[in-house]
Formats: sequence, C-alpha cells, structure tokens
Amino acid sequence: IIISVTFVFLLGILIGKIITEFNQSSYTNAASFLKLQTLSLSLQQDLISQNICNIDVLKITRDRARLGSKVDELEKSLGKTNLQAVALKLEYSLISIRQWLLVKDVKDKCNQDINIILFFYSNSIDTETSELQGYVLDYLYRKYPEKIVTYSLDSDLDEPTIATLMGLYNITQIPSVVLNEKTYTGFQNREALEPLIKTLT
Repeated sequence: IIISVTFVFLLGILIGKIITEFNQSSYTNAASFLKLQTLSLSLQQDLISQNICNIDVLKITRDRARLGSKVDELEKSLGKTNLQAVALKLEYSLISIRQWLLVKDVKDKCNQDINIILFFYSNSIDTETSELQGYVLDYLYRKYPEKIVTYSLDSDLDEPTIATLMGLYNITQIPSVVLNEKTYTGFQNREALEPLIKTLT
C-alpha cells in the first residue's frame, strides 16, 4: 500500500511537471509569434507613413485588431496579472498608440470620414462596467465596420504614454470613451454613442 501511495504521489509530480513544461512551451511559441507580428506591424506602419493618403486604413487597423485578439487569448490563458502577458500587452498597447497617431493623420490630412475611438478600461476597478462598455463598442464596430476604428487601452498598465493620453483627454473615470477627440466620461450606452457615429455616415 505504501509503495502504491508513493507511486501515485510521484506520478502526480511527474504529470504536473509535464503540464508545466507544456504550458511554458506553448507560451514561448505564442510569445515569439506575437513579437514577430508586432514587429511586422510596426515596420508596416513606418513604411506607409511616408504616403499616408494612399494607404488602406481599415486593412492596417484590422491587422492590429487580429493581433490584439491573440494578445487577449494569451492574457486569458496565463492570467491578467502574469508578468509575461503584461509585457506583451504593453508592447501591443504602444503599437496601438503609434497606429492611432497615424490614423489621426490620415483623417486630418486626407479628408477621410473615420470615427476614431479611444477606450480606457480597467481589469481591476469596476471590471464589469468596462466589459459592458467593450460590448457596446464591439456592437458599433460590427454595425459600422467601414467607419469606426477603436483603440482599447488598459489604464492599469504602468505606462507613461497611456497616463499622458489620460491627462490630455481628462480621463477621470474608468471606463471612459474618447470619440473623435471628445471625451465621454463613464459608461456610455449604445443609445448615447450611436447617434454620434451616424453624423459621419
């Protein structure tokens, strides 16, 4: 009986080690893939910034959104506070801000009717309201895919650039939405935001 208990105990340790190594390997592969995609997107933005009025804005924003989905998946699998996941999310956020500046340039200089949204959320403070705001913005994007570009920024990240943006747009409450350079503090339902989108359609 003692031998059997010892065997089961050792087997449990072995299985746990195998699972840990598998998860670490999966993370390493996913992280390497995401870093390559992030670099690719960054270089792409540098190249097209030289001739911004001839670029397909919606294509580069869709590429960035797909990358964001992969970052979200990794964050969910590792946990929102996992240091490695946070580092990748921070890198993605900085890429998003760079692209936001590029899209703002396209809108201003090329006369394109694009609704640009900055969405400030939190994973630690009133998370349910932030998630609800995310659902509202997802709904609007699905309804007006050719008119809306959304950049979601985690206010919990220790990143001076995000803090600077929050200061510039006077973000005093989370969640908050900046739509076409105007700040809407706190949760904004579909009925409040949709008429603002329609003014450019």
